[in-house]
Amino acid sequence: MVTRFGWGTTDGASGDGSDIPYVSLNSDEEQAGYIADALVVGNERGDIGAMVLYNLNGCTVGNNASCYYSLIDASGAARTAFGAVASLALSDE
Repeated sequence: MVTRFGWGTTDGASGDGSDIPYVSLNSDEEQAGYIADALVVGNERGDIGAMVLYNLNGCTVGNNASCYYSLIDASGAARTAFGAVASLALSDE
């Protein structure tokens, strides 16, 4: 089991990344790609059960760090990562 994984980005976030500087190195598209790739690799390995992605809508709690990792941006719009995760879930059906 993998608990709480993800990649942050400042694209669409409420903060500028000065509190966690490395998140400003990832674009919205990179965040989506890294998350999707990790889910695919985890699924292919066979020795990992559940993978808990951090987080769906952290921008609503007023915490910049949570917003960087959220699948929903500060304006309430779905980030590219949201669609990438949804596409993976649909492809398994």
